[in-house]
Amino acid sequence: MSEIRSQSFTPVTPLVSPFGKPPVYPEAQTHPRILVTPASIGKVKENLTHPDHEAAYKAFTESAEAPFDYPESFEYSFPMLESIADKALFCLLFDDRNMGEEAVRAILHVLRTLTVSPRSDICRAYGHVMYTAARVYDWCFPLIPEDVREEIVSHCEYKLGPNFEVGFPPQYQGMVTGHGSEAQMFRDWLTLGIATFDEHPDIYDYVAGRIWEQAVAPRDYYYRSGAHWQGSAYGPDRFIHDLFCDVLFRKMTDGRFHIFTEDMEKAAVTFLCNIRADNEPFRDGDDFADRGQKYYTGAYRTCAFLASALYKNPMLRDCGLRGEVLPVVSSVLLLVDDPAVGRLDYTKNLPRVRYAGSPRGQYTAHTRNGASVYFKIGESYSANHEWKDSGNFMIFYKGSLASASNCYEYFSDDEENTFHGYASELDFRYNKMTVSANCMLVYDPFENVEERWGNSGGQKADAESNGENEYFHEWMEKSTINRAKILSHSHRTHRDGYLKYCMLSGDHTNAYSDKIKDYRRTSVAIDPECDGKELLVFVYDRLECRESDAKKTWQMHTMGEYTLTEGRAVTTHKNGGKLVCDTLLPKDARLEVIGNDRERFIVNGVNLAVKCDDEKFPVREDGRGRLTVSPASPARVDYFLNAMYVTDSGMSEEAKATLAEGDGYVAARLSGKTVLFPTVTEGLDEFTVDLGEGCELYATNLMPGKWTDGKFAFIVSGEERMLVTEGCGVKKYRRICE
Repeated sequence: MSEIRSQSFTPVTPLVSPFGKPPVYPEAQTHPRILVTPASIGKVKENLTHPDHEAAYKAFTESAEAPFDYPESFEYSFPMLESIADKALFCLLFDDRNMGEEAVRAILHVLRTLTVSPRSDICRAYGHVMYTAARVYDWCFPLIPEDVREEIVSHCEYKLGPNFEVGFPPQYQGMVTGHGSEAQMFRDWLTLGIATFDEHPDIYDYVAGRIWEQAVAPRDYYYRSGAHWQGSAYGPDRFIHDLFCDVLFRKMTDGRFHIFTEDMEKAAVTFLCNIRADNEPFRDGDDFADRGQKYYTGAYRTCAFLASALYKNPMLRDCGLRGEVLPVVSSVLLLVDDPAVGRLDYTKNLPRVRYAGSPRGQYTAHTRNGASVYFKIGESYSANHEWKDSGNFMIFYKGSLASASNCYEYFSDDEENTFHGYASELDFRYNKMTVSANCMLVYDPFENVEERWGNSGGQKADAESNGENEYFHEWMEKSTINRAKILSHSHRTHRDGYLKYCMLSGDHTNAYSDKIKDYRRTSVAIDPECDGKELLVFVYDRLECRESDAKKTWQMHTMGEYTLTEGRAVTTHKNGGKLVCDTLLPKDARLEVIGNDRERFIVNGVNLAVKCDDEKFPVREDGRGRLTVSPASPARVDYFLNAMYVTDSGMSEEAKATLAEGDGYVAARLSGKTVLFPTVTEGLDEFTVDLGEGCELYATNLMPGKWTDGKFAFIVSGEERMLVTEGCGVKKYRRICE
């Protein structure tokens, strides 16, 4: 082989960082540092042939042995770049000088001749080249002459760097949402900084300093909830980069340092809990993973695997080692996985009821018969790929029955096969707006709404509330971004872990403009434990507007048709599930179905797109239309109470929810359950209710303290504010002390 020599390159000028110093540094004068160190390499070698690594090891060796053809111009190729990195890793693990020199020559050829054809988010291709160059630099360091190392750094900074969206120096975009919170900073620039620390400490100082200063606070803030803020597709996709960034720091310091909060472990579990019985997640926010014949869940398993490497969680490790993970993890697995963690069957040990607290406010709950429910408060709105859907709910049984009407990157089934992408009229005026979710609309024709969003009566869409948050302090300082408040939450499970009941209550006033004076939504899901019904769901809204003539509309989207009878709507899914909804309030409710099989995205009477090809995209959940409920007579304060149950499509619909009212409350009765909701905002401190011949009582949003029914005492906690008991006849409950 020819000697490795440098060619002419632009001399490297040190970066001057405007950020503070990072709290940790790589160990000087040592290699490797990326994902493996001199202290950990022995264990990595020992684990290479572990049975759990068989597939990854086979893929790694085949990739390393693949020839590199040195084309005159290297067109970006993900597999070929991973092959170059695997050659470098093979050299490191087996002391194979020939393989290492081939990796160095190959990455030099790539850097010198690289072309990247036009594509969406082209920075990701340039970033992958930088990440590959950093790995070769680190893993083959002894084989690379000093001037060649300088050439590699020069190409990374002056050839690749300007093609990044974060720019060069990497100072642009934010680290709350957007592409600045993905691989560019958390993998590509960071690995270059780690690899070149001795020769160019300025790169590490700049990148790690920026991550420490701008990325840590928003993650410490939101991950405390145990959830991510960017939805069912972008959430796990960006979560991967958070986890990988932490893995880089963790491995670089031989386990001594986490850059991000360990609450990320809880978020990894929550993502898995959001998956329904059909092995697909509830759709939340913009979703690109539902394009095609099958929903892609590789990102979920990749998150689980990386989280298991960080937190030694055998359940997450079991999930991560099963089935489909992202290709980039194949050789990474060999470096960061610890077989000593073992495996705990995640299908048997995953929580069946999952609460994510503030600032998320979310329940996902599953019954033993395959029904699932999703409730969301959404205290802090992050924009970008999150919808304006504070207060949303979804219901699943043998298919999506109350669905999120997602239409992100949508192809209309028209003559032109029209594509509606990010920021299209369909995306802005429907997909991201409240009209596409199972949330309340309040239409005020004079509301201040940005033109691009249109006024459909939904949650805030003015200039201040729409922009992405580049910095954590912006997120916290915008009152319009902090949209809701968790008022109470409660749940119980059966002994097998499946849902017995869950309740989530929130104040959503600030999600809307000043057209609303006060708005509370409380949602309850109960396992009825009776034949014919698999899940009961109750949604109660107390809505007070500034003006009495503002039109209030309760809405629920569905995948199938709705049939309406007096006060009742029924929809079925093609897979055999049925949802029956009884509207108990308003008493003068007008029920209407908007949309049909062809026209699915109607806003203010205008259809924004026709349906997609359902056979081509069978896992899309765009819906067929929505049920709307509005009071016939205008009023400043309205109450909405909808009682629902799910069952099989062949079952009869004889069960009928009934309304009960008392001093300061309304209640729904269905299948031996009475679910009570206060009509006063501060909560009840006493009430009298007729439980008939006997039923379970679920009383929500009570004043916390010690309660009694005259015979027994009950404790209502300030967090749950809920009383669950059984009784018959007329019962009086009152709070006797705080």
